Amino acid sequence: MGRVAGGLDERRVTEPGAAGDWSLKDVVAHVAHWERYMARRLQAVLRGETNIPPESTLDTDEDNALVYAEHRDEPLADVLAGARQSHQELLGLVEALPESALAGTHWFSSSDAPLWESIAGNTYEHYREHAPRR
Repeated sequence: MGRVAGGLDERRVTEPGAAGDWSLKDVVAHVAHWERYMARRLQAVLRGETNIPPESTLDTDEDNALVYAEHRDEPLADVLAGARQSHQELLGLVEALPESALAGTHWFSSSDAPLWESIAGNTYEHYREHAPRR
């Protein structure tokens, strides 16, 4: 095993326990999944859609279990590459949004939060949700 981003040892990144039973790799794969989800929703916003329904009728724990199962055996290099790709795509979509859209609360049927809060909750704030409690 070698070193990955930030000089971390690959073994430590793939070792369970960073967030419950999840490894750091699992957390990165999880957040990348939700960034891709947000990207699809932002594409709909850019098309002018409103009242966009969620893609799943499962509850959060069920969705998270499916995401974990989908990525748990994925090689670390693939997870990191996918995370970089989803992040870049999402940044491009956010930059393409008119500033006025970010304050809008009419985009999603499941939330009346401003769009910027939905973006934050599915990206950088999402890591905090899965950070170890100290």
